[in-house]
Amino acid sequence: MNYYQQNPFQQAHVTRNLLYLNVACFAVSLLFEGAMGIDLNRILGMYLWESPNFKPFQLVTHIFMHGSLMHIFFNMFTLYMFGPLIELRLGPKRYFFYYFFTALGAAFLFNLTSTYEAAAIAADHNVSTAEIVSMMPPVVGASGAIYGLLLAFGLFYPNQLLYIYFVMPIKAKYLVLIFAIFELVMGLQHNPQNNIAHFAHLGGMLFGFLLIKYWQHKKTI
Repeated sequence: MNYYQQNPFQQAHVTRNLLYLNVACFAVSLLFEGAMGIDLNRILGMYLWESPNFKPFQLVTHIFMHGSLMHIFFNMFTLYMFGPLIELRLGPKRYFFYYFFTALGAAFLFNLTSTYEAAAIAADHNVSTAEIVSMMPPVVGASGAIYGLLLAFGLFYPNQLLYIYFVMPIKAKYLVLIFAIFELVMGLQHNPQNNIAHFAHLGGMLFGFLLIKYWQHKKTI
């Protein structure tokens, strides 16, 4: 058996292209900011739908933008670890659809919860919701799709042992559950100092769960 056959990443063409595209976009964003002072995250990141800065293309472009080196490293490392197995399980076309379906589902839930939160803040400060929304920064990152992949791995390989910090073993189904509970608890805290889109992560997991269960009901996977 050769290396190509042994390494799922070499066979997972969609995953490889997604990883390369994300890294390329991050490099270009650093180049634009360093050479021209242009923050592409402010242009290609996704604002809330009620924001005057929102553009429809941001629903797609925000998926390929990242806010920091650690942000993209975590997402791409997780994509590298879990994406190939999910792609080989679903097939490239269905995997491609799943990836973007969960990313857009994450964007939907993020917008829904953030708009509700903005309305609550506006009511407390006696200002309009639009005023609060206009001050919110854009959201960037592939995290919604990445959490969708984690969810898929937990469903397809529930008893597979994963190692936290490469030391502590835990079954995939329990790790996914821990992630889901953590994101829910953190999201409900509404901490203004926390700039992580926890409900976007939950959205990726929720829409991934619904899609996989639909496919299983139709017996197509």
